[in-house]
Amino acid sequence: MRRALAVFGTAATLLLGGCHPDSRFIYHPQPTDEAAWRATAQTRHAEPVHIERDGAVLRGWLWRPPQRTGPLPAIMYFGGNAENVSWMLAEAHRLDGHALLAVPYRGYGASTGVPEETALYGDALAVHDWLAARPDIDAARIAVWGRSLGTGVATWVAAHRPVAGVVLTTPFDSVAALAWHHLPVLAFLVTQRFDSLSRAPSIDAPLLAVLAGADEVVPPAHGERLVAAWGGRVRTLRWPRATHDDVHVHPGYWPEVAAFLATLSAPPQGVR
Repeated sequence: MRRALAVFGTAATLLLGGCHPDSRFIYHPQPTDEAAWRATAQTRHAEPVHIERDGAVLRGWLWRPPQRTGPLPAIMYFGGNAENVSWMLAEAHRLDGHALLAVPYRGYGASTGVPEETALYGDALAVHDWLAARPDIDAARIAVWGRSLGTGVATWVAAHRPVAGVVLTTPFDSVAALAWHHLPVLAFLVTQRFDSLSRAPSIDAPLLAVLAGADEVVPPAHGERLVAAWGGRVRTLRWPRATHDDVHVHPGYWPEVAAFLATLSAPPQGVR
């Protein structure tokens, strides 16, 4: 969660933030406009996605592997709190023939609205249902992938929809727990908890967890607690020198994700 929880600011500033004072340090949107959204779709050969929900317009992209026919397996990507998820479109060819759906949170990219935990959860379920209803997508083979803040959103979807698998990059147990770690004097201000730990035991979908050993934003102990509580089979990658921001450039990152996705159509084997 780049920049998240690294600096909380002062209590007085946060308390002026309205009903969710923690939004000031949880969310760091990278807004664009509709022209950039459409240009990205054209450049990356992706379908522009436009979904209206609860007064907001969510604008993202659906990339499908070329020369693939029939209902495709797909993965939904949820980014970090300062991430422009469009970069994933350039890497989608690495994902074992899966379609990739990347929709910026409300307030991010060309999506409208204001980010807030409950709204992000509802948006994610609506986007999942939109994808599952498409005839060119195999609804039984939709996986979810979250990075940093997005691990909280992906875990929510996995707890409320049947998913083929889950990929979590630099996951955490809860934002509240991270707040207590970084600056406990202001942890009482957390109202948006993103409590993945409480949901993990009920999720039986296979999990690939990627933990960065040198992560100062989300110390690996927070991811380890989530992994230990997961209800389904788990593969955990622990890379001691990786940091929160560079874990995706580790040479094993993309091959491991692709290999995990390739197993999702087969019956689960092995244990944690």
